[in-house]
Amino acid sequence: MASLFPLLPAFLDLTGRAAVLLSGEDSLAPLGRRLLDCGAGVTVFDRAPSEAMAALGPAARFVARRWRSLDFAGVALVVAGPDEPRLPRARAAARAARALFYAPHDPAASDIALGEAVAGGAIAIGVIAPGLPAEVGMAVAHRFEQSALADFGGFLQAAVRAAPLVESRLESVDARAAFWRETARVAFETISVAATDWDAWIAARLEGFTH
Repeated sequence: MASLFPLLPAFLDLTGRAAVLLSGEDSLAPLGRRLLDCGAGVTVFDRAPSEAMAALGPAARFVARRWRSLDFAGVALVVAGPDEPRLPRARAAARAARALFYAPHDPAASDIALGEAVAGGAIAIGVIAPGLPAEVGMAVAHRFEQSALADFGGFLQAAVRAAPLVESRLESVDARAAFWRETARVAFETISVAATDWDAWIAARLEGFTH
């Protein structure tokens, strides 16, 4: 069956890892802030970064020169802006250094596509669409946050806690899959979240589960 959306969702853990912005132009400043919020160590190569980019200091590190290929050693993510004059070289150098390459303005040159995301408890929701303005993506993500994370966050966190118990009680992979499919269906469709002790509820369903 052909997919109408040819992207595989994935989340990139940048905590404690290095990210490089190849310029300090204004358009990259929001992404620089997001990378810092994700726990990445951000380095910006630009002799005269924009005011918005400069505002990321001192959390971000600024280097007042053009980037070199050696600057990508040990880096997890390399980001090029729309004014990058050496895009093919930057992409080749990033891949040689085993870093992911991202050019927001050129999806074909990028190894990844970044969208908007919200997280709560044990779940994160990402929203992405080609050409989607960041503000619209974040608005949609927050809408999902209000309808999904707020309602089912307690259940999802309890499911994480219960996973080892379910694995110990149900040896078959098929049995565990059937248990979680049915448990999630009932939780999402019929349970009053505010009045539910999710840990006890999942444990009770496990006790009565037959497959």
